[in-house]
Formats: sequence, structure tokens, C-alpha cells
Amino acid sequence: MPQIIPFNITRPALAPYLRSVLKSVSLAVGLCLFSACATTPDPAEVCSAEWIKPRTERAVNELKRDTFSRLKTIASAASTYEVGEGLSLFQQWRAASAVKGLIRDYETSTALADLKILSATCKDPKIAKDAFYGMLEEAGFSEKLIAMFDSFQTLFPQTEPT
Repeated sequence: MPQIIPFNITRPALAPYLRSVLKSVSLAVGLCLFSACATTPDPAEVCSAEWIKPRTERAVNELKRDTFSRLKTIASAASTYEVGEGLSLFQQWRAASAVKGLIRDYETSTALADLKILSATCKDPKIAKDAFYGMLEEAGFSEKLIAMFDSFQTLFPQTEPT
């Protein structure tokens, strides 16, 4: 009767296989990084209205989806306050909570980062600002409240196009 020899995978047997997998993965990552450098857009070619508009619309739509209810809460509280009516304790709590959530959302927002990258690529900070302020107007923000956002230098740095 033939003797059955148990199959035993040991480290030395796996070493050649792991080396070849590691080489393949390293090569794939290297090629991806190299191709990413080759596809950086040239501002002269891509900064046309046809290229900018869909990207700003996509970013603004993502911002709306993530933050529009908070923006409406803040706009409602601000308009009540501007009319001269006092805010109830509940309205104050809702507005403060909405502002905190909005700040947290904007710190982690990929859409806002996309708008900033778009502005940096085209060397025009007004692209991101105009799109963002248009969204605020749509949410019901007054001109006075929108002007307050200009004081937040971290949102949109004040740089002039070169």
C-alpha cells in the first residue's frame, strides 16, 4: 500500500511566489503613479466654460446634497433675526447645531476640495467662490449673510489670478 505523504506548505516554498507577487504589485503601482503624472491637465487647454461648468455643477450638487438642510436652518434663523424677531431657545440651539455641523462638513468635504482644486488649476479663485455663493443664495441666504463668508479665509483663500 502506498504511503501518503502530508502536504506541508513551509515558508521557503512560499518565498518565490511571494516575491513574484510583490514585484508585480510594485510594478503596477509604479505604472499607475507614472501615468498619473502624465495626465495632469494643462490649464490653457482645460479652463474653458465647457470644461469648468459641469465640474462646478457636480461639486455644488454634492455640497447641496450633504449640507442643504443645515444651510436652510441657518438661513431661516438669520432671516428671523434680521427681521427683528427674537429667536427662541430651540431656534438658537438648532442654528448653533447646524453651524457646528456645517463647519465639520466643510472640513471633510470632497466637493469643496474639488472646487478649490478647480480654482487652483485654472488660477481663478472666483470659480469656487461664485459657485459656492450661488448655492448659498439658492438656500435663502441674504447678501449680508453671504458677505460674512468672505471673512472665512480658510474657505476660499484671497488670491488674485496671475
